[in-house]
Amino acid sequence: MPKAEPRSHLEALRDATRETANLLVLDGPDAFFLDGLEGPRTLRVAPRTGDHLAAYGAAGGKALLAELPPEAVRMRYPQGLGRLTDHTLPDVDALLADLAVCRARGYALNFDESVTEVHAVGVPVRDSAGLCVAAITVSAPGTRLGHADVEGLLPPLRKAASGIAADLG
Repeated sequence: MPKAEPRSHLEALRDATRETANLLVLDGPDAFFLDGLEGPRTLRVAPRTGDHLAAYGAAGGKALLAELPPEAVRMRYPQGLGRLTDHTLPDVDALLADLAVCRARGYALNFDESVTEVHAVGVPVRDSAGLCVAAITVSAPGTRLGHADVEGLLPPLRKAASGIAADLG
């Protein structure tokens, strides 16, 4: 039986959440959006396929950075962190503290950190050896995705991440 493509898992995630789903990888200090699918609602977040964004400002980027040792994170940002919004983390020490929280809970958040009024939740995608090779996210307008909504998004996010991981072999 042929293996599914990551896009099929993004489609399932989008359909389950009715929100935008993205697949990201690290590219130096940035998160690179490999693929994304827009949610069906009238008010929605556009996918960012092909975009680079400072990884510290994206839920998927933070899910990826959380897998790195602190010194590897520091090396990616020798000039510090640039402010993307008023809610962007102010410095590398604050980022490292946030990444420790992300690691402990198994997911990352972006609430207004890269774009005002855009929120996202991201989880790592691991290969068969347990190494983080990508991240998958759900993004939504802040009016629809708050802290109380995160727990409900985790099961479909984790299912999509597991599906992509299984396809990797």
